Amino acid sequence: MPFVLIAIIAVLVAGRMVGLTPAHLRASGPILQARATSESNRPPERIGGLLAVYVVVLAIGFLHGLGLTVASVIINANPSHAGLNAPLPWGYIAFYLVSNIILAAYAVVLVRLIVKKRKSAIAHNAVYGILTIIFLAAWHFLGMKSLMGTVVDSLPGVVGILYFALSARVKETLAG
Repeated sequence: MPFVLIAIIAVLVAGRMVGLTPAHLRASGPILQARATSESNRPPERIGGLLAVYVVVLAIGFLHGLGLTVASVIINANPSHAGLNAPLPWGYIAFYLVSNIILAAYAVVLVRLIVKKRKSAIAHNAVYGILTIIFLAAWHFLGMKSLMGTVVDSLPGVVGILYFALSARVKETLAG
């Protein structure tokens, strides 16, 4: 239940960051805005469509990563909370903490670049996705993540890289 509340708050905050208000949502949908923009060859005035959804997903991922970071310390201090017999070495936990903080900071930078419609957000998104996959693989090899969890958690990074690389809307919106 707390995660649902955090997700709702993240959606509202991210929506405000990209300039969405209830009035915007009732006035025109992203499809109408995209058609009007492509006809006039001007970049969109606000972030919309899947790019807005992507920003919301980044915000939720940021909060989720911070929660996992705190939980990893708590679980390692008392492994019986997670049904474990022994804690992991603190060096592994330190690596997990630092790598999660790096990803969280990079997510903030990426959201800021997207909101400011910087073209450099495209390259930074690729770096963010690659870093995410590298850290997931490292966590797997340290025995901190299952193979299935690594594959599933890598999918958003791969999809994000492909979306930014192939989407005309992203290139149009982040033209500045």
